[in-house]
Order: sequence, then C-alpha cells, then structure tokens
Amino acid sequence: GCPACVSFERNSFSTLKDEYIATGDVRFVFRPVDFMAEANEDSHRAALGAQAVWEQEPRVYWTWHRTMFANYDPGANWASPSDIGRFASGVGADGYGVTESVAQGRHADVVEKHRSQAREDGIRGTPSFVIGDETVVTGGDYGSLTGEIDSFLS
Repeated sequence: GCPACVSFERNSFSTLKDEYIATGDVRFVFRPVDFMAEANEDSHRAALGAQAVWEQEPRVYWTWHRTMFANYDPGANWASPSDIGRFASGVGADGYGVTESVAQGRHADVVEKHRSQAREDGIRGTPSFVIGDETVVTGGDYGSLTGEIDSFLS
C-alpha cells in the first residue's frame, strides 16, 4: 500500500539489482513490512500474501512480487485475497492456497515479526534499507541509497 515502495520497485529496483546485487557487492534481503496496515488493509494483505507465496513457492516469488506492484492502484482495493491468489496462480503458485492463507491470516505472526524487527532496526517508513549493521536509508531516492552503499563498500 506504499506509493514510495511502488515507485522504487517500478523505477529503481532493476537498476539496483543489475549494478549491485548481480555483481555480488550487495546481498538483498526483502521483508514485507505493513507499516500502512492501519490506513490501508491492502498493505497487510499484501504482506500476508508475500509470506504465503514465499513459503509455498519461493522460485516464483519475485515474479509474483513484480506482478503485485505492477497492479498497484492507490484508489482501489488492489490486494484482496482473491486478487493476491490470482496473481500467485498466474506465476505458477497455488492461487487457491495463497488466497486461503491470506483470508485466514495464516502468516500474521511472521508479518508482525518483520514489523517489530524493522522498528528495532530504526525503520520508521518504507522503503527502507539497512546497509551494514547500522545505516538506514529510508525512501526511494536511488542516489541516496547508492551513495550510502558506495560509502559502505569503499
């Protein structure tokens, strides 16, 4: 449910992947954090869906992830359990199983764990990136992020 996360995914992630992750300079770990859950239930459901797809079929996770962000619509209910399941099915996962998992809140404990860990790491918004053990970069500004990465790597 985060417009800044959507913008980062659509405009910057592939460059980050090509320039830093694929080279082995950066290890990227994604944790779905639903900071916007109180204002936008789609945020919580999308985080539940992320965990369900990852546990069910990790090899299709990133394709599902990109599909979710490609279908983001801030003015609509874009992350209903059935939509999340439909997108999962479209990438080769068990859509029915994902739909049921999201509808029943099966991974709420993991989503809460991610949210708590993010707060412990000093993260107050998304997207956020922890570089090394301490530096937190919040927001989708690619230049700020890569500047901190380059400083850490040098």
